[in-house]
Amino acid sequence: MQVTVSTASRLDQPISDAPAAVVVLTAKDIRDFGWRTLADALASLPGLYVSYDRDYAYLGARGFQRPGDYNSRFLLLVDGVRINDAVYDQAPIGTDFPVDMDMVERIEYVPGPGSAVYGSNALFGIVNVITKTGKTLQGPQVAVAAGSFGEKRARASYGWHGSNDADVVLSASSYVRSGQDLYYPEFDTADQNHGVAQGLDYDRAQDFLAKFAYGDFGLSMAYGNRTKGVPNAPYGAIFDTPYSTTDTHSFINGSFHHAVNDGLQVAAEVYWGRYDYRSPSLYAPGPVENVDGDHAIWYGGDVHATLTSIPK
Repeated sequence: MQVTVSTASRLDQPISDAPAAVVVLTAKDIRDFGWRTLADALASLPGLYVSYDRDYAYLGARGFQRPGDYNSRFLLLVDGVRINDAVYDQAPIGTDFPVDMDMVERIEYVPGPGSAVYGSNALFGIVNVITKTGKTLQGPQVAVAAGSFGEKRARASYGWHGSNDADVVLSASSYVRSGQDLYYPEFDTADQNHGVAQGLDYDRAQDFLAKFAYGDFGLSMAYGNRTKGVPNAPYGAIFDTPYSTTDTHSFINGSFHHAVNDGLQVAAEVYWGRYDYRSPSLYAPGPVENVDGDHAIWYGGDVHATLTSIPK
């Protein structure tokens, strides 16, 4: 009950004092249960469930998951920075999430509407992913892993903590998975390889995270690039032909926090985010190549003061 959370009210406070129900998943939970994506972790929470169409992972809550909704009813934050893009309002929770799960200190989930504090995306809930600090890492780390269907992972990280709250985190990771050859009975004809999609379920991702802090100032940035092969020929594409989606998420956030006294804190931040999407595919007759895509950039800033005590 003394775990400190910040998502419910945008103010660090014990979970017992938070004005809303907050569920916390820790780095120990991630390690013990072997969750490899944010979707795996969120699927363990009460009231949430995840579906997957071999391209994206979709998050539902309390029986609501509208087809074609790109998780836009959930607000996804990384260290309090909005990750939902400015085109689809999409919250990436699969391998397109731009932070390696090994770099997550805890996940805070606040169920229910949070629009009064965070805006319209926070209709079904708020997910805030808190990343590790240099004090947590304490030096260099290297990790490698291998799994079924040609899965390989590698990560190199470094953390340092000094005086005056000086803190540095650097992390880079890479992931590749060959995937499976999948059978789709609706395409079981001789001219469609008897319904078998070969070599089209692959997944590749690269992530980078950097955080710097000194005194009252902080700077964080992240970059994630994911390319996923799509084997099920969606939207009428020609079956068993190359079809993939590439998602690139990046953000930079600068912050300033200063305690004027025990009851008053002032804070300011400026942020910049970018999302790029590209999806080439082939359609009959021809075949004709179609390239779907978009580019989005958003930026802003805010200044606020937090008063936690009023003189009597």
